[in-house]
Amino acid sequence: MSARRIRQLVLAGLVVALLGLGPSASGEHEWGWQLLARDVLWEGVEFTIVQEPTPVRTHVVHVHPGAPVRVKPVVSAGRVGSTREAVSSMCARTGSVACINASFATCPTCHMPHGAVVRKFQFVQSPTDHQYQLKIQDGRMQTGPIEWSARLEALRPGEVQTLPITGVNIGTRRDQITLHDKNFGASTGSPPGTVELVVRAPTPQWTGGVRQRATILRLETGGNATIPRRGAVLSGSGMGAHVLWAFAMDNGTVPLDLVVESPAGLEMAVSGHPLLLADGVATELDQIDGKVTGLHPRTLVGWDDAGSMWFVVVDGRQAHSRGLTLDESRELLVRLGATHGINLDGGGSSTMVTSCALGWCVRNRPSDGRERLVPVGLAIVPPEKW
Repeated sequence: MSARRIRQLVLAGLVVALLGLGPSASGEHEWGWQLLARDVLWEGVEFTIVQEPTPVRTHVVHVHPGAPVRVKPVVSAGRVGSTREAVSSMCARTGSVACINASFATCPTCHMPHGAVVRKFQFVQSPTDHQYQLKIQDGRMQTGPIEWSARLEALRPGEVQTLPITGVNIGTRRDQITLHDKNFGASTGSPPGTVELVVRAPTPQWTGGVRQRATILRLETGGNATIPRRGAVLSGSGMGAHVLWAFAMDNGTVPLDLVVESPAGLEMAVSGHPLLLADGVATELDQIDGKVTGLHPRTLVGWDDAGSMWFVVVDGRQAHSRGLTLDESRELLVRLGATHGINLDGGGSSTMVTSCALGWCVRNRPSDGRERLVPVGLAIVPPEKW
């Protein structure tokens, strides 16, 4: 979509707003689309359902600038990679105003989400080099990769011996050394023969760069090491096992520091792909990718520089709603007023839940006929639930 087309859509949206083109008594607009529902969920938070004749049904939670709410990820069952959970369960469990599904899983049947999960300035899961992130940093919504590194330092007399750490709460990886803390669960789930160094450290892994003194508690090779409540487990597999064993043998009696380097002010992050809009300019999409050009249910997040945020779920693969291509998804975000936008996991995972008279209600119609369990949701929460 060209920059000219985006300007046309923005202008059309402004004209609608300025002229006050609202629904008739029947709820039908002169353009053929119907407003099916409109609710105020919280101060500055509105929910609408619109049916277009295409047919497309769109569900939108609009968070106005200054609304007294926060956005945070919700991890299934509170632990990375342990299971999947329904978005409605996530919403109820956290007392949220509204929730949508968020991060892609690493495979159709996997429990592990792609990319980083950051919640309340803490790394629940570390990022990957290639994954785009939807994030709140320095108080504003934005996208982009997250620079991250971690290491264990042995403070030997006259020198520092360094043990690189590949990732946090990403599971055991062949020939690598990974770290697991309480956000992963009760134990690492690693197979027998994995070398695991159990340390006491004042977790969590805060964003912005942190250095924590760590103390070795024990070294294990039986696999599935228990994760201490106030500590972590470093797991080494393959060549990583040999490196971790040698490091532990050499430095069992010297001070150790666990160091995590990452951007300051990083409050929240989930993964998404692809980026649709940046500073009002359309990003380039792969027009030979069926996931881009096909009609599918979509979960989208858009925002502008004034502080408005739009959380969008579009039904698809059903008679009442055919779904959208990603080009059409971008046009939808522009019509709403967004100048930035990203696609989250869609298809059968696309789910919109809001608070309602019954507690929490699934407001869209998931294409599977029921909610699909997902690894990570994105919640809009009142201050007392932050």
